[in-house]
Amino acid sequence: MGALSFAMKSAMVAANTDNFGTDRQGARLRLENILPLALCAALSGCVNLSAVGDFAKESSVISANKALLDDTDAQTEAREYALALNLPNSFADPASKEFTDRLAVTAHALTALNAYMTVLAQLSAKDVANVSSEVSTIGTALKSLNVTDPKLQPGLNAATSLANILLNEVIRKDVKKLIDSAAAPVDDIANYLVDQAQTTSNTYNQAIAVSNRYWGSLTAPSKGDSELCRTANLCKTVSVLANRARDADNKNLSAKAAAADTATAAFKKIRNDNAALVKNTDHLDDKALIAMLKSDEPDLQAAIRTLKSLKD
Repeated sequence: MGALSFAMKSAMVAANTDNFGTDRQGARLRLENILPLALCAALSGCVNLSAVGDFAKESSVISANKALLDDTDAQTEAREYALALNLPNSFADPASKEFTDRLAVTAHALTALNAYMTVLAQLSAKDVANVSSEVSTIGTALKSLNVTDPKLQPGLNAATSLANILLNEVIRKDVKKLIDSAAAPVDDIANYLVDQAQTTSNTYNQAIAVSNRYWGSLTAPSKGDSELCRTANLCKTVSVLANRARDADNKNLSAKAAAADTATAAFKKIRNDNAALVKNTDHLDDKALIAMLKSDEPDLQAAIRTLKSLKD
């Protein structure tokens, strides 16, 4: 006998088959009031998953922003500055397969994580869990890339695995099955995204250094350049324009470097919090678990505010 059938039969017995039961105080209880309680117990619907839902919703907002780990602008600009200064070039060519593969794998990893968190939030709110059509294309899209860089394989494999799990309707109907089944790929994706966020932060900071050196060469020209500048009466103009350009570069690059740092912290929290869910699938309303989720909210909310400020 299944849990649901047992619960319903128990409710009928308790009601003495006459649509009424008796509580401890002797008050009469209608069957329609008993059945929901039995169903709730059978389906674990009485567990308060609001903390889990909040964590999932915040994580879904963060993972929805694919531009967060796209450092194309920094790579392009710093590469040009390095070439102009005859510096050794350590920046990627944004047109190269290696670079475009990295962006594609990262975008699909974010999509898969976002879909998982969306489903988790829906189940936590007792809603019907659905995934977007985009999830069904992740595996095929990643396979078509023919990625050869071993550093990208963990993200690629995890995104494909998580997408396949989320396409299983049976898993999407049970929060415990969802968390247990997705444990490994979610952990792998989070680790991959932490690495990508740190790499992005490093790229922006390196770009800041190259930008300062490039514009500094104009604000502090060589002796020969200074003499030519004075002869043409352009020294002050060039210095003003160069300083403005340097400051604008620094403001833009610094904001994005800070965003990448915030993303690093957020993905670490997402990884650790989801691991805690995996350990507590039978007790998702555990007080210690809820306290942990609540304590990590400020970092996730900070990441959301940072994303919003970048968009604005």
